Amino acid sequence: MVPFQEALQKEILVAMGPLGTNLHERGMLQLGCSNTSLWCLENKETYVSFLREWMGIGCDIIYANTSALNPLLLEVKGGLAGARRINAQLTAYGREAASSSAYLAADLQSVILSTGRFLPPLGDLSREELYESYRVQAQAFGEAGADLVWLMTMAELEEVKIALQAVRDAAELPVLVSFAFDRTKTGFRALMGSSAKDAASCAEEMGADGVGTNCGGITPGETADLVKEISTICDLPVIAMPSAGTPHLRQGRTIYPVGPEEMAREAVGWVEAGARIISGCCGSTLEHIAHMIRDLRNRGHIGHRRG
Repeated sequence: MVPFQEALQKEILVAMGPLGTNLHERGMLQLGCSNTSLWCLENKETYVSFLREWMGIGCDIIYANTSALNPLLLEVKGGLAGARRINAQLTAYGREAASSSAYLAADLQSVILSTGRFLPPLGDLSREELYESYRVQAQAFGEAGADLVWLMTMAELEEVKIALQAVRDAAELPVLVSFAFDRTKTGFRALMGSSAKDAASCAEEMGADGVGTNCGGITPGETADLVKEISTICDLPVIAMPSAGTPHLRQGRTIYPVGPEEMAREAVGWVEAGARIISGCCGSTLEHIAHMIRDLRNRGHIGHRRG
């Protein structure tokens, strides 16, 4: 395979969908009650097989699903050394699944959103503590063979700066940043209030290799507008990965309202608006992503690759 950065300049790349909601749908994981990263560590064969299912439909990027292994998110035996070990182990499992057929993204998530701890002056989470937690993970990613690092569902610019610096200091890997955006009366804003302009500019200034959106409150139908906006702000490749609509409960079951065919139609609009990496976040299934790939192939946006 060509290096990831080279492929990103030449092709539209399709990433796999979310692990958590798909495992929940299959009855393997209780939604919101389990650490999906630890589940992957404890269920290697199922995890590797699951990643290969996404490759089988034609996905270019799969996730190591390391995001919940930040040492600040869980008690790790052996402290930072223990965290580094388990991050390396899960990344190695992902590398085994990807082989030389897909790019492996080691993923990081927002510690602030996950723990409710904030940087000063709002909270007691020190910049040094946050930096070191990300640095330990990134060091493990580089050692275990990840192709890139992806900061997902980010919400606060200072945290993004710290995370990007930590990754750059620890590993020579491309870095993508995607923010959770909502559409407000004053435009698209990340969850902690930053505008799309400030978010994209921050990522570009800090040396990210791509920027965009995942999860958040924007709909698949609104995503093309956000892609267009980000494309006018910076020169980085743009990521489009919204959830399959706003979930609701029906007879005790979580339902995402946007189906595969509708999601695929919208995905064509994201690409035509300038997106270079596409997928779906929460509620998106293998069928959603397969429909995206089919429609993009039919329109000539991607070639007949794997799957």
